[in-house]
Amino acid sequence: MEQFAEYEEQQRGSKQFPFGLYHLSEGSSRYVMPYHWHMDCELITVESGTLPLSVDNLRFDLHEGDALLIPPGAVHGSGTPNGTYRCVVFDLPTLFAVSSPNLDAIHRYFDASGNAPIFVGANSPNRHFVAGIFRGAERPSREVALPAVCGNLLCLFAAANEEIGKGRMPTAGF
Repeated sequence: MEQFAEYEEQQRGSKQFPFGLYHLSEGSSRYVMPYHWHMDCELITVESGTLPLSVDNLRFDLHEGDALLIPPGAVHGSGTPNGTYRCVVFDLPTLFAVSSPNLDAIHRYFDASGNAPIFVGANSPNRHFVAGIFRGAERPSREVALPAVCGNLLCLFAAANEEIGKGRMPTAGF
C-alpha cells in the first residue's frame, strides 16, 4: 500500500510560527491517514484508543499515551484508528532558523539512526518532552511556542542519541 504514497507539499503555519496542528477523531476527513510523505517532521500522539501506523515499512501499534516522531521524507500512513490522536507537523530548518538553536543534535540523530522514527511509550521517562512539544505548539504566542517546542525537541533528540550510543534504537521505545 505504501507504494501509492503521495507527496504532500504545504506550508504549515507561517514562517514565523511554523506548526500545523491536527486533532483527529472519528468523522475527521483524514482520520484514517492516507499514505503520504513530506519533508516536515511529524509528531503523533494517541489520546485515546489505538492507532495502527506504518512508517517506511515499520509497523507500530500506538496505544493511548504513545507517541511517534516521524522523520522528514518517511512514507507513513495509518490503518483504521480506534479513538483520537493529535499531530503536530513542522519543518525543522524553518523552525530552527526562526528560533536559532543549533541543529547538530538533530543531524547526529538522523545520521546515526538512518532516519528512523522515534517511538516514545506512554510510560517512558521521555514522555514529558512530547507533552512539552504539543503544549508549546498550541501556544498562540511565538515567544512562548518556539522555545518550548525547540527545547523539548532538542531534549528528545539528545535522549535518542544517548540510546543509540548505548547500542539501542529508539524505534523500539525509550
